[in-house]
Amino acid sequence: MPTDQVEPKLQPSFSSENCMLEEGSSRSPLGKPLLLTSLDLTTWLISFEQIRHRDPLAADYLSFMACIDPKDMPQSLLPAGASRKKGVDAIGTLEAYSFIIKRAADLAIDLHRLVHLATRNWLQQNNLIAQCTEKAIVRLEELFPDDNHQNRTDWRIYLPHVRCALMSNKAGKDWETRIAPSRRFGQCLLSDGRYNEAEAPFLEVVERHKRVLGQENPDTLASIANLASTYRNQGRWKEAEDLDVQVMETSLRVLGAEHPDTLTSIANLAAIYRNQGRWKEAEDLDVQVTETSLRVLGAEHPDTLNSIANLAATYGLI
Repeated sequence: MPTDQVEPKLQPSFSSENCMLEEGSSRSPLGKPLLLTSLDLTTWLISFEQIRHRDPLAADYLSFMACIDPKDMPQSLLPAGASRKKGVDAIGTLEAYSFIIKRAADLAIDLHRLVHLATRNWLQQNNLIAQCTEKAIVRLEELFPDDNHQNRTDWRIYLPHVRCALMSNKAGKDWETRIAPSRRFGQCLLSDGRYNEAEAPFLEVVERHKRVLGQENPDTLASIANLASTYRNQGRWKEAEDLDVQVMETSLRVLGAEHPDTLTSIANLAAIYRNQGRWKEAEDLDVQVTETSLRVLGAEHPDTLNSIANLAATYGLI
């Protein structure tokens, strides 16, 4: 629903002259919380009302920007307008009101943090925050690449915006929309070595998959394996081992001993044992994976070659 179709609440319900929005996370360069005064809000609201009536697409863009990180927004992230000219004009409108700074060099946009907070407040007051957040998440899902290292430059640009959208309006989260970007968000953080940050999205994905899909669904097992990988990289061996054992045993029962996902789960558990100095247990699992891979996949398959390398690494430590 375009924002220009909603009758606004013109008087924000704040209890003090200087009030901070619930997010409370935006801070000045000195680390102090950013406060919105009634003058700030009144000035913003007058400008926003003018924009809503003169250029509805610009108002929609501003609502969209309020649901992602206010810094370094790629212009390509904005939803397409009815025409390219309308999109360019909408950005020009926001720039003319000094709501945004357009950086021509890298085709990015910065939104003033107080404008970001004021717009979020308006969306909350008019019960639009959930709708606009879901719109932002859907758009991010279209553009947010997977964690392949070749995409690293791209997904590093999108990570702050995905984080902001996923954290926004958590009480009203629509998991059908959020589950895929949450998983991809965690995978990119994991690939970037940001293990502590990856844990939270993986925990949420595991919880949701268990509740909706059940303990034995392949997607559930994959999400548990991602969480186990995070624990391994954090050196939390016991927690990682417990999860990897769970994934391996379930995969053996549900998928069978020769399924690629089962072989991966066995190899992951072998890696846990190897890092704990449990050489014999690691060797037994590595041999099992190598022999099965040779028989099922063939000697030249990348997974087979990887299993042979893992076995060689284990032998090198014995």
